[in-house]
Amino acid sequence: MNIAFFLPSLSSKGGLERATITLINTLAEYYSKDIEVTLVTLRDECSAFPVSDKVNVSYLNINDYRKQYLLLLYKIRKFIKSNDINIFVSVETMTLLFTFIPMFTLIKRPKFVLWEHFNFKNNNNRRSRDYLRVLASKFLDLIITLTERDAETWINKLSPSAKVTYIYNISPFSNHVPFYKKDSKKAVAIGRYVSVKGFDRLIKAWALYEQKFGSNGWTLDIIGYGELAEQLKHSIILNGLKNVRLVADTKGVEYYYSNAGLYCMSSYFEGLSMVMIEAQSFAIPAVAFDIYTGNSEILEFGSGILVEDGDLEAYATAIHSLTSNINLRLSMSHKALENSTRFKDINIAKRWLKEFENLLYSY
Repeated sequence: MNIAFFLPSLSSKGGLERATITLINTLAEYYSKDIEVTLVTLRDECSAFPVSDKVNVSYLNINDYRKQYLLLLYKIRKFIKSNDINIFVSVETMTLLFTFIPMFTLIKRPKFVLWEHFNFKNNNNRRSRDYLRVLASKFLDLIITLTERDAETWINKLSPSAKVTYIYNISPFSNHVPFYKKDSKKAVAIGRYVSVKGFDRLIKAWALYEQKFGSNGWTLDIIGYGELAEQLKHSIILNGLKNVRLVADTKGVEYYYSNAGLYCMSSYFEGLSMVMIEAQSFAIPAVAFDIYTGNSEILEFGSGILVEDGDLEAYATAIHSLTSNINLRLSMSHKALENSTRFKDINIAKRWLKEFENLLYSY
């Protein structure tokens, strides 16, 4: 079975790139005797995440896809035709701008899969993403979303001809042996300092927590980088918070997870939050808003407290419930560890392989 994944860039440190490379590495490592995995990308550049030696990498030598758009279409078509590809996976809906035409100009084409990384309600301010989703639903063979709720939305909204299913992302720490630091009084949040991550409302919720209950020795570290750093610093000062700080990730996220007693999730929306999945791998209980996709599925079975989206008072109370009750934290830590097996590399790889086999061998 010859499978190709199209990912335009390898240099970004984003969650999409991390999830994709983690998956293809896992498939290549576990199933090297059964499948051949190729990563197709625009140009030869330093990858933000290591790519396994068992993965073939094909560079299309496209430096500017806007100026070289027609050449890019030609090269993708030529790659598929020349390499006897059985299944072609386009990573993220917008990449269909590059892959749809080459695929459907082939007389004999491979099975065509879209791996969607944004939730259905988020078009990331691109109307073209909405149109491409409709196109995918009618003409592709398989669409894989990140959550069950999102797969249901695709089905209900678009009545697709394509099969639609969901597969969770792999935790990069799925083989980590966790040790929950039960006496830790450190809460953490991790992500880029951009508006979607909701660190503005996390700071406000933490201020309410301290005002109503006192800190009880707990601190909050928001680990990351980004354009809103100064704005967030100002909010911390404005709220008079001495126990909240922004921290540049200089030690690797493993260090912060390993020393955390609580994870605080505050995003306004996500496809499927990688940081929440990672926190589960470290057996960390969490507080999160019940946004459209992701959090409710990750925290099911009692591994954290889910509060109504936008209810800062409830969020502050949830922080207090966990920081003031070590037995509750230990119970949720245990559940988080149990839940984390859903995101183990081998379990996710098996789901993908089964879908690939169904595409090729089901009648």
